[in-house]
Amino acid sequence: MHIKLIKISYTYDMNGNKLFPVNDEGVKMYTYNDKNQLESVENTKGVSSYYYNDNGNYTSEMNELRNYTINKTVYGDSVVWIFDEGKGNKVFNR
Repeated sequence: MHIKLIKISYTYDMNGNKLFPVNDEGVKMYTYNDKNQLESVENTKGVSSYYYNDNGNYTSEMNELRNYTINKTVYGDSVVWIFDEGKGNKVFNR
């Protein structure tokens, strides 16, 4: 069995939000909106953007390079996740 250890160090903004880790896999950049919610993550796999509704609840994620969209919808006590990779929708209930 071979275990690969990766050293990761983080930097933070003045609000305590993680900005980016530096590791063996490259640099990721995190950006936040004015409500300190994660807005985007940039790395070698592209940019993932995160979206929120007017109440500040996470609703969806989209990645430009890997071509996928994830949508989250809450129906009462149920949460429905829809993952679309451009080849048709795959629905996950939780």
